[in-house]
Amino acid sequence: GAHTSLFHDSSAHANLQGRIERNDPHIIDFFRVLALCNTVVPIRNTDGSLSYRSSSPDEEALVRAASKFGIELVRRDMNTVELTVCGVREEYERLQVLEFSSDRKRMSVLLRNSDTQEIRLYAKGADDKIIARLRDEEDAHTTQEHLELFAKLGLRTLVIAGRSVDSAEYEEWQAQFHEANTALDDRQGMLAAVYETLERGLELHGATAIEDKLQEGVPATIRELRDAGLVFWMLTGDKYATAVQIAISCNLMPSSSEEHLLRVAGEGHDESLGTCIRAHYKLATQRPKEYTVIIEGHVLTPVLEHHKLAFSLLCRQANAVICCRVTPAQKALVVSMVKESGSMTLAIGDGGNDVSMIQEAHIGVGIVGKEGLQAARAADYSLGKFRYLKRLMLVHGRYSYHRTAFIAQYCFYKSLFICMIQLAYSFMSNFSGVSFFNSFSLMTYNVIFTGLPVVFYALDKDVSEETVMANPSIYRQGQKDKFLNVGTFSSWFFRATFQAIAVIVFTLAIYGPKWSEASGTPMDYDTVNMVGYTTVVMLQTLTIAYETNYWTIYNHLVTWGVVVVFFLVYLIYTYLPSFAFYMVMIRLYRDPSFWLAVIDTTIAAQFPVLAMKYVDFQYFPQYHQILQWMEHGYSSPLPRSNSKSSLLLEKEVELPQCVRFHIHTHTRTWDGNENGDMGLRVGH
Repeated sequence: GAHTSLFHDSSAHANLQGRIERNDPHIIDFFRVLALCNTVVPIRNTDGSLSYRSSSPDEEALVRAASKFGIELVRRDMNTVELTVCGVREEYERLQVLEFSSDRKRMSVLLRNSDTQEIRLYAKGADDKIIARLRDEEDAHTTQEHLELFAKLGLRTLVIAGRSVDSAEYEEWQAQFHEANTALDDRQGMLAAVYETLERGLELHGATAIEDKLQEGVPATIRELRDAGLVFWMLTGDKYATAVQIAISCNLMPSSSEEHLLRVAGEGHDESLGTCIRAHYKLATQRPKEYTVIIEGHVLTPVLEHHKLAFSLLCRQANAVICCRVTPAQKALVVSMVKESGSMTLAIGDGGNDVSMIQEAHIGVGIVGKEGLQAARAADYSLGKFRYLKRLMLVHGRYSYHRTAFIAQYCFYKSLFICMIQLAYSFMSNFSGVSFFNSFSLMTYNVIFTGLPVVFYALDKDVSEETVMANPSIYRQGQKDKFLNVGTFSSWFFRATFQAIAVIVFTLAIYGPKWSEASGTPMDYDTVNMVGYTTVVMLQTLTIAYETNYWTIYNHLVTWGVVVVFFLVYLIYTYLPSFAFYMVMIRLYRDPSFWLAVIDTTIAAQFPVLAMKYVDFQYFPQYHQILQWMEHGYSSPLPRSNSKSSLLLEKEVELPQCVRFHIHTHTRTWDGNENGDMGLRVGH
């Protein structure tokens, strides 16, 4: 279960606890806001203790922190909220909740104290949204300094504020709210305007900072996926300094790269914005993939509207891209921009704010965690941990590409192969319209003899999973379309054409018009086409066998079982007197020339293909072939590959691990003790 550990600074803990015990109104009011302004649900356990549940781990951590200091949320229902403040019960009537949204970046609650009947508005949110609505922004000067310090430590910050609301103002506001809430047109816009009239003239209470701890293995996963040729974009709602620290901690950029950080800055439609992008692009092209581009949300909007192409070109030269202070809608717009550049995109996130981005990307991945299931439900794939992304992409993604590429081209090849034989026979028969193969043979060719073996190619692994995970750069083969391109498609085309010509020419050359069976009976049409058809089945079986890299019991049973089934099916079929095919296979099975013809024709059709594969492997090996060679115990240098593709990354969020407070009073700023700020460790 959840637990709260000791403070980092025990003296700060004792000092703050002492001020609460002396009923310092400013300190108590600060924690009272933390306990009241949230959507956390308290749950009374069987042993009498309280636990908290919330869709937001940040809110849960703050409520638990307030509880640690004796300001405890004990009950919440639709209309009331109950606290105990240092053992004293307080009950509040919940008048209204001004809900958080990605555009507002804040939430507020309007409460009436059941004892004093005082109405108060409590608000918390992003620093720029709350500080701009203070009665006197000068009060926030020291707080802003601490917010910058917290951001540089990679902590997520919130500003806490509130004010009293008299009854007359509340009644007037409630009427405006009712009108906006029942409007049929532009309801959200009208509600936002009504909220704005109440959220003004606020008094600053303080600020909080929460450590957004990365999951285990995130930096290593990002490093290895970058070795695989992926480009990362971090799209986050955090502040600039916080985003930079998170990027450093998860290996998106080195800690010493401030000089390699290209910040896109400008105002509105100012031409300086375009000038800034062009200057950065010129610098980035001189040293590509060494710079990190960073842009804030208020700058991103005009950039996407007026400088999208220039910004896209700049980002393609970057080592990584960081978009901070962005809304969910902006995340989706960034993904759309990357898609328009021709790159394949993957978006990964764990919260409701990531849904639009996940749905916009080619592939969406949701992480199931403390932020809820919204992202996981909207995604194509759902993961329990971020580090599982490596296996999803490098193993399952690459195997899927390899298998799909082969099956698609093989299905084209086998169909073209049989058609080319029919076409060649048409030329030889002066376009008489007679099919070289009977209808039963054509049906079983696609359904059984070539259809079944290729199904089990879905189990194939060209290299082992361990080798793939140890050599992430093998993923670049897919980015370069090594397994499915014009060259590979053409090779299958010429392979089918050559083998078709070889089969028809050798079959008709061996069994010419003067050829007769061992018994002296002249060769008829059905007998000749079954010689060719037997060769076709052997060739297809050997093709699947040669191309299979990973043999399982299922592959063996189906691949070689098809040959057995072929001879058994046609043995039964040849005994049916109602067909013209009657006793044909019996005569062929007894004729040694049949077996020699099938073997000779198969070798003639397959040998040049195998020779070309040998030359290709010996003198022009691909990366996976070298790794195959090394898996068998041989030593070989690895080739280099520099292909890149695009991946959109939303940082992983877990239950916040560290909470810091900055408490503002009317006379001074309090940071835990006289010497520094205070932190609270909150664990799972």
